[in-house]
Amino acid sequence: MIPPRVLVIGIDGLNLDLIFRLLPADTLPTLHSLMAKGAVGDLRSVFPTHSAAAWASFITGQTPAAHGIFDFTVRLPDGHYRHAKPDPTQTLWHRLGEQGFRVGIFNFPVTFPPDAVNGWLVSGMLSPDVQRFAYPPTLADEINHAFPDYQLDVEWLRYENRPADLLRALTAMTRQRGEVARYLLKREPLDFFAIAFIATDRAQHALWRFLDAAHPFYDEKEAVALLPAIHEFYRSLDTAIASLMEMASPETLVILLSDHGFQAAAWQFHANDWLSKQGWLKFKPSAGKLERWMRRLDTPRLRSLRKRLFTDISRHVPAFTPGGTIDWPRTRAFCPWNFHQGIRINVQGRDPYGVVGPGDEYENLREEIAIGLQQLRFPERGEAVVAAVFRREELYEGPYLEAMPDIIFDLRPNFAPGIHRQTLFEATGWVSGDHSSTGFVLLAGTGVSPGKIEAARLIDLAPTVLHAFGIPIASTIQGKPLRNSSSERNSVTVVPSSSGRNSGTVVPSSSDIERAANHVRDTVKSAALPFAIAETPPSAELSSQEEGQMLERLRNLGYL
Repeated sequence: MIPPRVLVIGIDGLNLDLIFRLLPADTLPTLHSLMAKGAVGDLRSVFPTHSAAAWASFITGQTPAAHGIFDFTVRLPDGHYRHAKPDPTQTLWHRLGEQGFRVGIFNFPVTFPPDAVNGWLVSGMLSPDVQRFAYPPTLADEINHAFPDYQLDVEWLRYENRPADLLRALTAMTRQRGEVARYLLKREPLDFFAIAFIATDRAQHALWRFLDAAHPFYDEKEAVALLPAIHEFYRSLDTAIASLMEMASPETLVILLSDHGFQAAAWQFHANDWLSKQGWLKFKPSAGKLERWMRRLDTPRLRSLRKRLFTDISRHVPAFTPGGTIDWPRTRAFCPWNFHQGIRINVQGRDPYGVVGPGDEYENLREEIAIGLQQLRFPERGEAVVAAVFRREELYEGPYLEAMPDIIFDLRPNFAPGIHRQTLFEATGWVSGDHSSTGFVLLAGTGVSPGKIEAARLIDLAPTVLHAFGIPIASTIQGKPLRNSSSERNSVTVVPSSSGRNSGTVVPSSSDIERAANHVRDTVKSAALPFAIAETPPSAELSSQEEGQMLERLRNLGYL
């Protein structure tokens, strides 16, 4: 086998705090060895720190305001859903492929349906089945034949209060992922290979309170009993990384990264409940109570039974439809269903049921809400809940900026956004860990000077890879290659290859910009519901059964 020139290993949700403080070194020996030889540092994620938005930012080198992915699904004006994914022409592997470099892409979120690439692509979570998850299509048959029990994902919410069972399932999936990766790497020579391990995200959502003694709900007796199985899970990940490193060479540029980090989640901050208490959001009479009771009754055991009867509960219970409990004509601000770290003002002329006037009324309300978030304290402990508040234009620019919430916030440790619980500051229960805005990055191998990486961003990784291949960075890419200079942001040098497949000069032109502009012009629309924000790049049509299956998986993964 010929080693790839660049090897990318994505590890969902891993961060340096977990690696150095919460796990013993002998649990991750390969990772610690790589850190000793290479360059390592924190990696700033994007807002939202939702995995769909974050992985799309890695894939494109763009922020969510530029690539338009905030969630795993897009709700269409007719009420149906489809998969969300970035514009295929803006992906890292498309840019490599059009320069003649052979690529292999394995298990990344937001890649279904798989795009045609110069090489092969196997899509990850939420692929409807293992028949349609690969390009070329014959590769799906090949994988199914070689690994008849191939597992796409583990729906961790279905293991509620069964941590040992969850760990066994995640360990098995991680081991299999490493075996399939080695199989795929041996098939043909590649210039670029990238894989994403997602089991860490599932484990840390459920098991953070067993890892972190500072967690408000840490139980030492329970943690001590479970730690051997937790460490075995992380060893399975380290073993998979080691098996991939065996297939690299000293000349291979190796990049490990996480799309975001993790932190303790003890209490849920339910933004719509807070907005309601402030008088900015109104629920329909009794609808909010109905939704809360329905969600309390929707336990893992009942979900399993319900799944046999119907896959999409929102088709039968209106309270489960996004925004179905909100009284829109009386609501001035709301948290979008697909952006739990943001608040959108219900603006006249912009939102279908807008009530807030643009201009001064809009700005005054936005300022009032931002101040309220900054002053918010957790009643039981008096601690601040919100770490930072941003106006969207302070963070980003791009064609999808108007689709984003008007206010974006980051929560402090111990607090989690989302919909796992329905009342303000309710204990998160099984969901004891949640995403943080700081992941990690590690570079090793050819062209890398060992040391510490400073101020790296998730959007910098795609241009770093392109730079390593000697490909000029297109103007639509917002990240910058990681470099080494006292005048640069980072302390790592990646030397571009002088032996590219296409030795001609690639001159960035206006085609990328025009293509993106045409795409946005064609697809950004107002949807039928005020919370179903802008369209994103089109994807394959789903059957009713596949759509229901996708939504049920998202519920069991904690996203709906």
